[in-house]
Amino acid sequence: MQPTTTYISVPKGLPSQLVKNTRELKAMAVWYQLKAMRVCGVIKDFGRHAKAIAAVFGYSERKLRTYVEYLYAKGYIEKPNRHDLVLRASRLAGKTYGVAKTYYRIPTHRLHQLELELQALALQENLARQRFALRRKLQDQYLRDSGITTPSHLQPAARRRALRGYDSAKTQATVSQHVARELQSARTPARKPTLNPFVTLSRQGIARALGRRSKATGVRYARKLQACGLLTETKHQLFVCDASWQEFGYMREAGFDHTYRFANGQVFKALPNQLTIRPSLMA
Repeated sequence: MQPTTTYISVPKGLPSQLVKNTRELKAMAVWYQLKAMRVCGVIKDFGRHAKAIAAVFGYSERKLRTYVEYLYAKGYIEKPNRHDLVLRASRLAGKTYGVAKTYYRIPTHRLHQLELELQALALQENLARQRFALRRKLQDQYLRDSGITTPSHLQPAARRRALRGYDSAKTQATVSQHVARELQSARTPARKPTLNPFVTLSRQGIARALGRRSKATGVRYARKLQACGLLTETKHQLFVCDASWQEFGYMREAGFDHTYRFANGQVFKALPNQLTIRPSLMA
């Protein structure tokens, strides 16, 4: 018994809501898996086919039945009789959680790892919120530099007019250069930059984004997501200054920590790795 549809549609914003509750995440993953098996949303004679359905997605019949009962209690599944299941429309999830009416499209051949797919999307949404907040801060700084002391009070139309000369890429590069200048010093350790222009998540951040607490949990989830190709990391470092090995030694003695590295006559500061979620998830 194989899934017959090509994609399932998951409302944007829903993954961030689901990862807050492990049981809810697992139950909704089961619901979407069931929906993918029948275009009509009706599963005939569920009791007889439950074991085969569970085997398709790699879990026990008991687990399947447990989550079906949970989904029935939550109103996502109806039982018109003793044998059949009727799966409610996908828009019910968006309405329940108050999220967007636009959707991610996840191919049905990846439904066996749907729980991980939803977690990866939750991380992507967290990174997107960070980018939005950073873009807003950079725009506000541009407006303040232009003489507007309270940019947050501008109406949307007035804000758009004031930002007509704003170059996002140029501003991002300028801020990055400013951070590099803040880090450059041959005698004293650089203080923490006032504005971090680099959007990423630490292992602790991954744990928090997925509704967990410990760094160890973040490490475990990162490994899972990397193992199935949903997450990739690239090393990230920022050039600080040219220096000899002796000068770098003076910098270490002055208090520069282990995040500062020396290579080929240059000093770099190691920054948190840049995270990338597989682009096909964003369809």
